[in-house]
Amino acid sequence: MSASSMATVAIRRSGDAARPAGARGGGGSSFESDNAFTTAMQAITTYIPTDVLTLYVAGSAIFLGATGAESSDYDKAWAIFIGGLIATPLVNALVFMAKLRSVGLAIPRQARRWPVWESIAAMIAFVFWAAALPATPFSEFGWYDAAFAGFLLGVVSLFLGLISSIILPTATKPAPAPGDQPPPGPLPRP
Repeated sequence: MSASSMATVAIRRSGDAARPAGARGGGGSSFESDNAFTTAMQAITTYIPTDVLTLYVAGSAIFLGATGAESSDYDKAWAIFIGGLIATPLVNALVFMAKLRSVGLAIPRQARRWPVWESIAAMIAFVFWAAALPATPFSEFGWYDAAFAGFLLGVVSLFLGLISSIILPTATKPAPAPGDQPPPGPLPRP
């Protein structure tokens, strides 16, 4: 999923973030659109940094070719990999800030309200995705196996979603719809 989707999860998780001036309740502005399909897919794909992976794949194809790195190209392969690994949390933080600004919310000053877990999970996912691609620098190691790397990618993607639902229980809760709250006052008797 893109950094934009990860920012949405982080914003949803920090539901007590400052609201824009004049905003009432939880309904106000929307920075996401979900349906049953996207909600189901988020359990598996939320932490895959597609934005950075796209650049990683393009850089690998341009500088290393689609067949993998030659022995003299491992320096380039590792440089592209390290660049992608560093870019992942930076992109997540910048998109998070941009999304907050786009809906009129203040950027939180406390680091605990930033997308820390989302960035760590995305970096882990990036490592496993990079290892599963053909032009990976990991192929220079004797223990590397492309098929096993592909299998581990699926396992890691699944477990990142499961771990997230345990340590960040509000990250996967859908945002309440504006009409979901009962009206104020006593409930009518049947």
